[in-house]
Amino acid sequence: MKVYSAAQIRNLGLFGHGSAGKTSIVEALLFTAGAIPRMGKIEDGTTTTDHDPDEIRHKMTISVGLAPLEWRDHKINLVDAPGYADFFGEVAEAMRIIDCALIVVEAVSGVQVGTVAAWNEADSHSAPRMVFVNKMERENADYGKVLEQLRQRWGVGVIPLTVPIGAEHEFKGVIDLARFQAFLDDKKGPEAVPADLADSVAAYREM
Repeated sequence: MKVYSAAQIRNLGLFGHGSAGKTSIVEALLFTAGAIPRMGKIEDGTTTTDHDPDEIRHKMTISVGLAPLEWRDHKINLVDAPGYADFFGEVAEAMRIIDCALIVVEAVSGVQVGTVAAWNEADSHSAPRMVFVNKMERENADYGKVLEQLRQRWGVGVIPLTVPIGAEHEFKGVIDLARFQAFLDDKKGPEAVPADLADSVAAYREM
């Protein structure tokens, strides 16, 4: 068993409204890091962190799940917290041990009750946080609207680090605003930002 120093360990908590996609993001992160050979599905009851029989039956996270991965010589413990209000005690407990809170927000529904509750709990623990806008491939997904909701509620300190390329069935990848590079679904590595997006990307970079 590999031994990590304290400086090499990070606890990343995933929080947000129920069904925002937290558990599926955990699966994607684990698969990308090589921690699992294939991604499990909530519908099939095969996800890593939803292993309790009640979670599998109801297709929802009920208690905090832990899943470790290794990335660039660091051990990252993914802490998958429930999103429904009935299990908010689990959220409060998870928030006590994380180094950073990843608030997952749906690109369709935007800021919801569970989003606000998770953000407020992170505030109460002075926890650093990031926001992941999920489900960009869904019908009526609107990244710009969600970002505006976040900034209206929590101020201009909410800034985009990446922006999507397309939406719904035309969602193709993301643009890294810091490096001004595009990453497409074909996974060929960074590419030039599409010329037709240059103006909108420049506006996001100004934020």
